[in-house]
Amino acid sequence: MQNSSNSSKLRGFSLLITIVIFLLISFVSVKMLSYSSMQIKTTEKQALSIQAQLLAKSATEFAILRISGFDKSSGRCLENINLNANPFDINITIWYFFKQPLTNCTQTIATDIKPQYDGEAIIDVVVSTKLSTEPIIYHRRTLQKP
Repeated sequence: MQNSSNSSKLRGFSLLITIVIFLLISFVSVKMLSYSSMQIKTTEKQALSIQAQLLAKSATEFAILRISGFDKSSGRCLENINLNANPFDINITIWYFFKQPLTNCTQTIATDIKPQYDGEAIIDVVVSTKLSTEPIIYHRRTLQKP
């Protein structure tokens, strides 16, 4: 009779140890899965941020190209450019330094400047996306002589 009671206690203890080990393995597995999904989100955000930076550089070059080809004979100037490079939205705002401001150009910063700075432009490029859980917004400001 005593053997069956010891055997029963041993089986009960083995069952308890098995449950504890199972819970420990389950906890570690859940933590690893959580860490893995966090790494995927971080990698996705980094990739989108790098794309936004490269798009901002390209958009600046595009703005310079558009400014140099813009017809200013009517007294107007190129002030805004809006682009869509799915999933990114690109907004370009241009401010000018003119010694003699254009009549229909509202985005002139200063008119009391040295002649060598005449016609320079501050180009603000904002690239944004709402593709990831946290929106990505990248701003680039450059001073250019188109």
